[in-house]
Amino acid sequence: MKNRKYPTNNVYWFIPERFEYIFANQANKKREKLLSRYKEKLTNKNFSLIVDCCMGGVLYHELGLQFKSPFINLSVSTHDYLKLLKNLDYYLKQDIAEIPSKESYPLGSPGGGIILRFHHYKNFGEARDAWNRRKIRVDFNNLFLIMTDGYGNLFDSKERISDDDFKEFLALPYKKLFVTNDKNKKKIKSNEVIYLKKYRHNYMVYPYHINLIGKGERMLEEYFDIISWLNN
Repeated sequence: MKNRKYPTNNVYWFIPERFEYIFANQANKKREKLLSRYKEKLTNKNFSLIVDCCMGGVLYHELGLQFKSPFINLSVSTHDYLKLLKNLDYYLKQDIAEIPSKESYPLGSPGGGIILRFHHYKNFGEARDAWNRRKIRVDFNNLFLIMTDGYGNLFDSKERISDDDFKEFLALPYKKLFVTNDKNKKKIKSNEVIYLKKYRHNYMVYPYHINLIGKGERMLEEYFDIISWLNN
């Protein structure tokens, strides 16, 4: 039975499990119609999106766009993500080396102790080839960042990022979003901070979960017009 008072990471804790697939099917049908409108509205089709989780790949795929970023089907911890972004051009020029992995997926590193977690790849060779193929497509003049509060810290055994890391991300000289379920961080008066109220009791944020009850939006899209952001 689901915990109906404090869900761990299920915003739809109130829906009986045996009915979830029905809501999911309906949401996916609505999603298809919404994506048609998104594709018509999108004018910037060559953006490079650097995200600390798998969200970037999902967005590219749904919009039917070529991957203009190597950050596809992988994740990176908060500490490593920030380290990458502070010297992105350098790390994208490095060869990635395989790291022995006890996980069910391969690991790699462009140096500096950074660990790339290639969740959806069969082996390191496949992951490395995809990374190298896509990294040369990055357009630094059309670059967008999205950082998700808590997701990257799953690998650091922390719930949310520290205030120092939060401020460090906001200081980066790129167009960016910080997505959080922390009501304290929403107090920062910045249009780069998006507060997902529905996730406020959850231990992490994954902003691209589909909304089972709505118009086919994913969670971030309920609170933010991502297509307009990419167009500007």
